[in-house]
Amino acid sequence: MVDYPGSDVQFAFADFQANPNTGEALSGSVYLSGVFFDVYVPEPEAEDGAGQDDQEARAAAPRRSFTWGDAPPAIPVCRYPALRARAASEATPEFFEQGDRYMQHVITHEFGHVLGLRHNFKGSLIPPTSSVMDYLMLEERAAQPAPGPYDVDAIRYFYHLSDAPPAQPFCTDEDLALDPTCAMFDRGVDPLHQAWIVYYRETIQALLDAGDAPAELDSAGLNELLAFARDGADGSVPQADRREALAVALEPTAVPGHADSARVDVANTVAELVLRRTVLDAPELRGDITFDVTDPEVIEPLSQAAGTIVRNAEGVRPDSLRRTAIDVLAGLQSTIALGELRKSEQVLKDELAHLRSAYAEDALLIQDLLERIEAATSPYFR
Repeated sequence: MVDYPGSDVQFAFADFQANPNTGEALSGSVYLSGVFFDVYVPEPEAEDGAGQDDQEARAAAPRRSFTWGDAPPAIPVCRYPALRARAASEATPEFFEQGDRYMQHVITHEFGHVLGLRHNFKGSLIPPTSSVMDYLMLEERAAQPAPGPYDVDAIRYFYHLSDAPPAQPFCTDEDLALDPTCAMFDRGVDPLHQAWIVYYRETIQALLDAGDAPAELDSAGLNELLAFARDGADGSVPQADRREALAVALEPTAVPGHADSARVDVANTVAELVLRRTVLDAPELRGDITFDVTDPEVIEPLSQAAGTIVRNAEGVRPDSLRRTAIDVLAGLQSTIALGELRKSEQVLKDELAHLRSAYAEDALLIQDLLERIEAATSPYFR
């Protein structure tokens, strides 16, 4: 275990020496930050506003520190993240047993690197996992404290104990940017439906119940969900799954009938983020999968959703969101999106014609939207 003084290392990693002629591992060490052992120390729970002082005292208390000689902090290839401490009410014997298995999993994962294994982020496609080299949720980590079938087969093949390469699904770090089913911290044979849709809906509902959905939506698995919609027409995701991923991402942007003003504000704020993240945001904000949406079967419902917002069909969309929707339709560069822009242009012209004064606030805002559409379509294809 290593806990570098003056730093807050939040991950584990391994180091090793290898024979430069053969690649054979000669020795290895696993480094664990002291923060990994916080999983054994439950956080005190607040009662009637109390408990904050206890938490601050715990945070300020000196932690026993271990160092590995005078070695400076390294930047490892693998940064296996530590878990946060659990609430005191969860400090059951089963919890501590789970913690033991979790620690064994992390150490086994790092020694897998020492022996030459790379990450396998498709281990979870064979539940709970076929590989200790995956990045997993706590339950899956605890369920796989020892090498999995993939790991055994890969080591046997790598060290010439078998002529058969592992048959289990495999992907590694560079594949994260190419395949949405190659992801950290997902689960299940069908991660879109068993992991990301469930997580997104549950997180959205929790945020809505807490009244702070707009501020925290970006951590609700939106990027992971949209990764399936971004998968190209020739990619690994079925077309129906691409469409469904987008539809689920757009669910909280709908305005229910007779919705109160708070719910309308949430829907509009979420719509702003989802539209921007899907098309307009820079690649570095999109998560691992950064492709533009290219499948016409995904572009069609996305264009329809943006066009409906531009035309303000519900009568509650702010002009800032309508401008964003125009920019999204311009960015999609498809005939479907162009059609939505033309349709919206005609609707806005009809609205403008029915206004008594060309200088009223509503008229000026409509004129601004029309000018934005004109700029986007003159010409449209770039």
